[in-house]
Amino acid sequence: MIERPRTSEVGEQRNGVYFLPLDEDYPPGYYPNYPQGVAHFDRSHYIENATIAREILALTRKVDLAYAHKMQRKWYPLATVDPRHVVQRIEQLKSAPSVRTTLGVKYPEFYSPENVGVVWGDYLDRCSERGGIHAPITSDHASDAWLLRAMARKGVDMQKIVWIVLDHHFDADTYDGAHYPEKATWINDALDLGIGCVHVLGNPHEIAAQITQGTIFNPHTGAEEDYAEFRRRHGFEVVGGDGLLTTIDNYRKVLNRNPNRLFLHSLPPVQGRYGSKITRTVLEKIMQDASYAGMKYVGISYDADVLDTYGQGVTATPYNHHDHAVRAGMSSLRQTYGAATFVGQNGKRMVDLDRAMLAMDALFDDDLTISDGRRRLTFETSLGTGEGGFTVDEVCRIIDETRTFTSEHRMQFGIPLPRGGAIAGSIVEVEGLDFKGNTAKAIHRAMQAMTRV
Repeated sequence: MIERPRTSEVGEQRNGVYFLPLDEDYPPGYYPNYPQGVAHFDRSHYIENATIAREILALTRKVDLAYAHKMQRKWYPLATVDPRHVVQRIEQLKSAPSVRTTLGVKYPEFYSPENVGVVWGDYLDRCSERGGIHAPITSDHASDAWLLRAMARKGVDMQKIVWIVLDHHFDADTYDGAHYPEKATWINDALDLGIGCVHVLGNPHEIAAQITQGTIFNPHTGAEEDYAEFRRRHGFEVVGGDGLLTTIDNYRKVLNRNPNRLFLHSLPPVQGRYGSKITRTVLEKIMQDASYAGMKYVGISYDADVLDTYGQGVTATPYNHHDHAVRAGMSSLRQTYGAATFVGQNGKRMVDLDRAMLAMDALFDDDLTISDGRRRLTFETSLGTGEGGFTVDEVCRIIDETRTFTSEHRMQFGIPLPRGGAIAGSIVEVEGLDFKGNTAKAIHRAMQAMTRV
């Protein structure tokens, strides 16, 4: 449990305000890249698990290349990056400061369901008093819903807003009971508020294609294949199991209910990168269509997990490659999950594929409970980010090009507040240990691009 700060002062950093949302019980469990998780990282476990993962992939590639590719992405960096390099980085992460320290934030403010509206209303009032353009920094994407609610209460015309979301995940799942913003459902809340339109960029191409087109990209043939046929041919596991299929069906329902307001853009990779020409074309089309539909204001919501977190050395976001790496070093596949090895033909050591696959599923899909001698800590499994993602330079270029196309199509970047000042958007999912201050540097650069006058 995270202790409640002794002050209610909000930590302020340049034009951003950093919030730790919900209450003192957040998060209900810990992510592996939190200090409590990194402390339990064992280099010998990681190296052994990496060896088993590579053996699984070697055997699987002989049977099903597409399935092997899917698993390689899901397990990244465990199965493909030199384990010595990963271990060295995680060992350094153990002594890294919190991103709140590297961002220069004094005191984050906790808020609960009872006072959340007041907190965000006060934040907007301070933005109006200071003038200029602002963007809050938060540790949870659900905060976008609270920000937009507060703006609506202040009299902002929500129907004129274009909200561009840079995110590795499509947070448009359906509500599961209480109508309360969560990171997986906040887009529904924004739509219910009457926001003009929401455009999401940065989801893995294959997931976006499954949701929007009913197709799946085969990286080995370079072809788009029918999603339903692919499922029949390979089984549920190739796309993540029944849970993911149900979630994708929910996404499709939300998209179909909002055909002219919610858009998920599929960006086919070009030599492993998204390609500046593709994103530039998409952004220009977004602005052209929004202007034609009568939109006036544009904001950007930047989720830090959209980055190539391993390549950029960004660690302080709940869903990232380092999170996966830490989790892979917290327990032994062989000892804890029974992944067996045997000596095969010609005396070569091999892995028992069936048992090893079950162990890998448990490693990445099940929560882990560990005792630290004083209490039991539950570490939540993190959503896989897959290999790839935007670089920091690409994110800043997208922000700059969004501002350029906004101006060209006679719209305004930033949503003006009735009493003065404006909201450029938000920077979200920022929490955890910050390796070499890389996350803070990435956030500072994005903040500068978003809030420059």
